[in-house]
Amino acid sequence: MRSTRLSEPGRSRYLTREKYTRVCNAINNYFPEHHAEFVVSVNTEMRLSEQYLCSWFQVDISRRAIDLTETMNGHQKEKVTRKG
Repeated sequence: MRSTRLSEPGRSRYLTREKYTRVCNAINNYFPEHHAEFVVSVNTEMRLSEQYLCSWFQVDISRRAIDLTETMNGHQKEKVTRKG
């Protein structure tokens, strides 16, 4: 399970299933209103600001993709969700 990239280009962090479950449980216990944000960020690698700037017209359920038009660096990009 992949999470956000670290500050060094080309280096990624991965969550084990166990760590993912522990983080989900902690969020559900202390901040349940943020559970969906966490799940979306892990499955799409979207930043929180990208999630909140997203509109439904950018979501293509048939492709399992979100087309981002406003990103931190100003470039458009597509985020595809993982199956499963």
